[in-house]
Amino acid sequence: MSIDNPELISRVVEQSSEGIAISDLKGNLLFVNRAFASMHGYKPDELIGQHLSIFHSAKQLPAVKAANRKMLDRGEFIGDIWHIRKDGTEFATTMHNSLLRDESGKPIGMIGTLNDITEQKEAEANLLKQLKRFNDVADNAREWIWEVDGEGKYTYASPAVEEILGYQPGEILGNTFYNFFHSQDSVHLKKTALKFFKDKKPFRNFINRNVHKDGRTIWLSTSGVPIIEDGELIGYRGVDIDITDHKQADQELEQYRRRLEEMVEKRTAELKSSNIKLRKTIKEQRKTQAALEESERRWLSLWENIPDIVLSISRKGEILSLNRDVSGYPTEEVLRSSIYKYIASHDVERVKKIIARVFRTGKPAIYEVQGAGYEGPEAGWYETQAVPIKSDGRTQMVTLICTDITPRKKALAALKKSEKELKEQKKALEEKNIALREVLEQLEIEKKQIRGNMAASVEKLVLPALHKIRKVGTLPSAQTLDILERNLKKLTSAFDLGFSDPRLKLTPREIEICELIQSGLPNKEISRVLNLSRATVEKHRENIRKKFGISGKKINLRSFLHNM
Repeated sequence: MSIDNPELISRVVEQSSEGIAISDLKGNLLFVNRAFASMHGYKPDELIGQHLSIFHSAKQLPAVKAANRKMLDRGEFIGDIWHIRKDGTEFATTMHNSLLRDESGKPIGMIGTLNDITEQKEAEANLLKQLKRFNDVADNAREWIWEVDGEGKYTYASPAVEEILGYQPGEILGNTFYNFFHSQDSVHLKKTALKFFKDKKPFRNFINRNVHKDGRTIWLSTSGVPIIEDGELIGYRGVDIDITDHKQADQELEQYRRRLEEMVEKRTAELKSSNIKLRKTIKEQRKTQAALEESERRWLSLWENIPDIVLSISRKGEILSLNRDVSGYPTEEVLRSSIYKYIASHDVERVKKIIARVFRTGKPAIYEVQGAGYEGPEAGWYETQAVPIKSDGRTQMVTLICTDITPRKKALAALKKSEKELKEQKKALEEKNIALREVLEQLEIEKKQIRGNMAASVEKLVLPALHKIRKVGTLPSAQTLDILERNLKKLTSAFDLGFSDPRLKLTPREIEICELIQSGLPNKEISRVLNLSRATVEKHRENIRKKFGISGKKINLRSFLHNM
């Protein structure tokens, strides 16, 4: 069958999936194929003689007239035009219109082909809406989302970098990530990071120390995934989380907590560029659609793998979406249930007011909340970021990003408990010091009394006998010596020299220690009272035992001193 066969050409036109129409120069239809008529809800014979304007509403006509002017000026028009069906519904098309000429080249009519691209338009709108939702979250999140090329140079940085490192996103671009490492860690961290590049593998929770613009040390937890095209590594995308506060808590309590988050997305400029290409040809539209679907896949991957709990709620608190299973709760029970069911009862009213304020003002909020465990018991603590998701200038839903801070809360509680115990110990020690000072004061009073009694006894019992001997001027008689001996015995029995007995050869320091041991003080308290080391006190105790002849014997020193 010849290609010039009119019957063959007719079958091709009729069986084409593209709509084909021919009109005169005034726009009156001369021919339409079945695809063209079906797209508009007509049969072919209903359209012959009809004017092209029946396929357009008054709102669409200005664009149609502009397309016709372009076709008359240039000989053809290629672009997107909205049409209206017989039942009044609108649909989007891509059209290719050109002038139909006779053998002399004179225009005698118009011929046009069109494709229904309604589904593609709807897919574009949905993908753009999801992209806007992600951008709203990224712009309001406190985590720093980034992208680097194959050499480690930043090609994208989210606004959170200014809060974390003090740099504007523009100051970061073009710098390598290891330029911001702490000088003491730079060589080791750079070597470790570049190994990730060499292996072309994702990495999670890479802990690194960086320097803030003002010189402060900032600890970051970094996670990233490789960007690979045609088997070649062209860079990494990932997220940095500021864990400086957590690091400080780890150093104080010797604990370590990891955080991980993977967020991947193409920048708005790339999407806009893809949208421009989308309008050129059907092939470019399909390429752009594939790119958008890949972007959606990455967004969903991020949504499902982020370590925090991320969910969206309605104005009434109904849970609309959830990124992952929540421990203890079946997923099917969580969706469409109330968020307030999972909040501790004492926090519900406060959280309701915060959520209402976010919906009312359209401004994000950060708050801490205690969760309610499965079947009632209280669960952990969460730091929650409430991010408004807007459409047409109005907040339609709120996304909640919930970070588990239970370990931090427990650490703070442990610190408070330790502080309370230290205060109680300090108070008890102060009370012991007061009691010890009273004991020492009483010992000093007793010393003074003993000295006074000793002096009085010597004057009363010894001195009279000595005066009598001196008065006689001769050797004392046996009777006088008996009297003197009896009085001395009375003196020693009434006032025992105790620790001060010269025969014991105790030093003044050893006498002090004997008195404190007899008072019941342990070595630790004696060392503090006399400002001596415990080793020195123990050495004195051993010397005292030797001088009393009880060294190496199982005799309690305090009991021995009491019995002296």
